[in-house]
Amino acid sequence: MSNPFAVNNNRLQNPFYCLNCNHSYKELPDDIKSNDLNLYSRYLGFCHQECFNSLSESLQKEHLEYAYTNGDKIKRQHKWFIKNIPKYH
Repeated sequence: MSNPFAVNNNRLQNPFYCLNCNHSYKELPDDIKSNDLNLYSRYLGFCHQECFNSLSESLQKEHLEYAYTNGDKIKRQHKWFIKNIPKYH
């Protein structure tokens, strides 16, 4: 079993799974640089802006701050848990 906390140099490891609805989606290389929240939300771990907006304002702020300091670690760990832990989602 792989380590969910290990950093992988290959940034795009599609597909990812939405942190809100577990829908499978593909991240694009420019999502990380986008000023469009619908695109940037994919980098954060959400399939669409609507899933990100379903969080409370305080959770949105916390998620953005965490992503600023730690990158997309939450999204990658979520993917690992879905693939390696039965009945996680």
